[in-house]
Amino acid sequence: MREFEDIQLTNRKLTHPTAAAAAGSWDAETLLLEMAVSVLVLLLLLVVVVAAAEAAAINVMNASPSPLGWEEDVVVGAKHVLEHYLAGCHVIIAASPFSPALASLLNEVSAVSVSVTLVDITLCMDLAPRHVWKKETSVDYWQRVWGSGIEATCGALVLDHTASDTASATSLLTCSDLWQQPQTRVLIMGRREDVKVLLGYEGLRNTRHALYLTPHHPARHHQSGAAKRGVIDMYSRCLYCGAGGAKPQLIQRWNLSDLPQELTLFPEQHEAFTGSKLRVVAKNYFPYFSYDPLSDTPGTLVTPKDSLCARMIAALAAAYNFTYEVREPEDGQWGLLTSSGNWTGLVGTLQHENADFSVDITVTRDRSKVVDFTALYIEEPVVILSPKPRPLPEYLSLVRPLEANVWAGVVLSVIAWGTTLWFMQKCWHWISGGRRLGFSSSIFYGWAVLLEDHPYHPPVNTSSQVLVGVWLIVGFIVTTGYRSSLISHLVVQGKSAVINSMEELVDMRETDGWRWGTRRMTGVLKTFLSSSSDPAMIQVYKHMETADIGEGMKRVVDGGFSYIYNYYYSKSLVATRYTDATGYTPVHISTSQYSLFSGNGWAFRRGAPFHSRFNKAILKFLDAGLVTFWMDDVINNYVRRERRRRAEETGGQVTIIAVGDEEIVLGLRHMQGTFYTLLLGHSLASIAFVTEYLYQIH
Repeated sequence: MREFEDIQLTNRKLTHPTAAAAAGSWDAETLLLEMAVSVLVLLLLLVVVVAAAEAAAINVMNASPSPLGWEEDVVVGAKHVLEHYLAGCHVIIAASPFSPALASLLNEVSAVSVSVTLVDITLCMDLAPRHVWKKETSVDYWQRVWGSGIEATCGALVLDHTASDTASATSLLTCSDLWQQPQTRVLIMGRREDVKVLLGYEGLRNTRHALYLTPHHPARHHQSGAAKRGVIDMYSRCLYCGAGGAKPQLIQRWNLSDLPQELTLFPEQHEAFTGSKLRVVAKNYFPYFSYDPLSDTPGTLVTPKDSLCARMIAALAAAYNFTYEVREPEDGQWGLLTSSGNWTGLVGTLQHENADFSVDITVTRDRSKVVDFTALYIEEPVVILSPKPRPLPEYLSLVRPLEANVWAGVVLSVIAWGTTLWFMQKCWHWISGGRRLGFSSSIFYGWAVLLEDHPYHPPVNTSSQVLVGVWLIVGFIVTTGYRSSLISHLVVQGKSAVINSMEELVDMRETDGWRWGTRRMTGVLKTFLSSSSDPAMIQVYKHMETADIGEGMKRVVDGGFSYIYNYYYSKSLVATRYTDATGYTPVHISTSQYSLFSGNGWAFRRGAPFHSRFNKAILKFLDAGLVTFWMDDVINNYVRRERRRRAEETGGQVTIIAVGDEEIVLGLRHMQGTFYTLLLGHSLASIAFVTEYLYQIH
């Protein structure tokens, strides 16, 4: 029976497959429906929970006071400054992520600023997150931050110090290289006890405009630390107050219920120096800057003497009310880059901020990476110092009227013309049997025409007469030109060639074996000559000699030598040491000047807040022509002082030689060439006589 029932069941399952499938489908639909209902219930519960949470939050906010206290007041003041005085600027906000004032501040900045950069105020602390520095250094990062607002008209740093400690704020002011951004406007919000600390911090040493907003503390609440709500104080960092150091000054007290609208919080005009002392480093290089050192100690103080830059500094000190002291660089150098990346000399002194500025230094690309230069105020070209043209020997006055190539042309023309006449006369004699003419006679015939001594028996044939007629015309032109030039050469003594350019210097070497030199064949002069595409410059570089100034000038005076040196120094040197009491000098300064580099300027330590002010003043000096006037006047005064000193030492008297307009009578000095020619003719005739006599004997 049991086996039967199993068989029946099996047969039933096999017999009704449709009914079984229908039963399985019903079970799946039931399961899906139950899952959908469960999801809907969960969603409804989630909506109820969120609504309850929002209601609770609203009740808490309505029941609790605002988390902001005095911070809210300084934020209101900062928003007012941003809206009315920093609109259009690129604003960098340095704040703590936990600052309760950050959100409100960001909303205001985003509405009025061209671009906004948010920086964590703890970024530069040792415990700050290091992810910022993974792919770039601190310098690269801050260069990118400062440069991100290039389209803005101004830059501002807003330092939210309401929720940070002093160490975080000062470390950010240091590592951000704010000292290299003197034009950036700084706005700090913080506690009153940090006013002196932050506004007097060295990271702001070059900042022209720095403001500090802090809650107002009435006198009766000052000890307890209580702040009066609704009133804030604004302090400004005065660069040159007191004994020349920076000092915070209370400049505004605002009632937040009535904020002022028209104030000058960031004036373009700098405040006065108020007698502050600036540090100057310089080298003795007349006429640009000259001084007397107070001791032989390296880096000693010096006393400026009358020179171009000394006058410029004095004018600026009087106009801007500052004092100054001048020192020499400790190593006595102008400035060379070392392998460590540091500079020596004047440049190194400014790089390490041991001085505020330097006068008269050559502007180069490498130097401009570590110091700030003013506009170029003067060039420093080199010139060629050569002996003045000297009188040529008088006995050469007979040949100087014509150049060598003209004399060669005349001689060759006489020979060619005489040969042609001799040949034509010989042919005429062979054809017609007419009079013959010897070869020597035909040559002398040509010389006779040039000397206006016409022969008594001219040719009778037409062809020879035409030839003689043409030669008469040529002889007339040559003789007339020679005679007129001869008179001037007999009366006015000729002089040697003058050297005014490198090309003429090279030509003198080829013709007269001329030589030249300079003090040192290094630096910009070597680069200028060796890299030039001018063949004359290359020749000057190849044959350059070295000699100190004294030896070089002695060789110039002796002749056959030229010295290449700085123009202004050479001008004063020639006028004082190589000019006599009558004003005569044997040294010639070339008219061509060669600028080796862009020029000279003043150099300032990086970020100096008064750099732009001095730069504008120097440009005004240039526009007014004062730089050129002062330079010429300095040299002239120096020349007068030196000549007076030399006259007192030697007891000499200054005399003036007057040159009259009387007629010049030719003397033996003028006519010596003629007598030398006569002597030469007699000598040649005597030699010819002896030769003929010996020939006849043998």
